Amino acid sequence: ALVEALRTHGFELLDHARAIRQTQARLALARSMFGDEWPELTDAALLDRAGEWLTPLFGEPPGLSRPSADELRRGLLGLLGWSAARTLDAIAPLTIETPARRALTIDYLGSGGPGIEARVQEFFGLTAHPAILRGKVPLTISLLSPARRPIAVTKDLPGFWTGGYADMAKEMRGRYPKHDWPANPAAARAHQGRTKARLASGE
Repeated sequence: ALVEALRTHGFELLDHARAIRQTQARLALARSMFGDEWPELTDAALLDRAGEWLTPLFGEPPGLSRPSADELRRGLLGLLGWSAARTLDAIAPLTIETPARRALTIDYLGSGGPGIEARVQEFFGLTAHPAILRGKVPLTISLLSPARRPIAVTKDLPGFWTGGYADMAKEMRGRYPKHDWPANPAAARAHQGRTKARLASGE
């Protein structure tokens, strides 16, 4: 009955449907880059094979809120086989680490393509733009202020450092004078948005 409800109303009935949509998007990217070796797991195909990966996750008593995001992701990737699932995790990972050594979740459903967001200071020191799919797909980076408000979006971070950054940094120094806005961000130390005082004290 739950599978039939999903067939009628879509996976959005599940509390963690986003995990399915993210995985489908990762597969679609791999397929667009590397061809038919990657399957097209449409909603119809997934529901036709629900007995293999989904219905065991509903639990007892079964419910639409029962499968977690990780369970849905692992179940869906199980349809690919162990080797293909590992390859997908390598070429279209769930996270990417910033120079500040923090793992950022990659959003594969954004209108600008796969993307990440973090404070500007986390990307200091980067001289090559982060990319996935063996370097073929640059990530859309949303750069945030110390208050975590979007202040710039780029798919060319080195170009941004030598271009629009100067004007942005001038404005940000006025708004957030306690934070660092170096003249040469490509050569600066990355951190998670700490103030200049905390950086100086080693906190």
